[in-house]
Amino acid sequence: MSESYEQPAAQAEAPITPELLLRLTPEARALHAIIGLTTEVGELADIWKRRIFYGREIDLVNAREEIGDVLWYLAILCDCVGTTIPAEQARNIAKLRARYPERYTDELSESRDLPAEREVLAEYSGPDQRQIEMGGEG
Repeated sequence: MSESYEQPAAQAEAPITPELLLRLTPEARALHAIIGLTTEVGELADIWKRRIFYGREIDLVNAREEIGDVLWYLAILCDCVGTTIPAEQARNIAKLRARYPERYTDELSESRDLPAEREVLAEYSGPDQRQIEMGGEG
């Protein structure tokens, strides 16, 4: 009998160690927020999937509820990393202005200066610019 796929795959899995549990404990809120964001964005995608592929009407009440749920999880994640949604909105606009000084063009999109964008992001000091040590590797 041949070896199953699951056995060698499981051998490649990182073990659950006491050290892992110590790292996971303070990060559990962030993980909750990230999984929640994934779930809510999936629900938003389903609304548009049903519209595009099945011809259903978009339920705006439900779409807006899902957007609110995304914002709720995003607020938790922002709190975990020491920022706010308005601060990240402003930081994102600063990055986009560096990327597209006048307006979007395909050429600018293809020839991005990633080090310059990162510098703008790192130097931006918006309303709630704070840095915290998240622990683990980045």
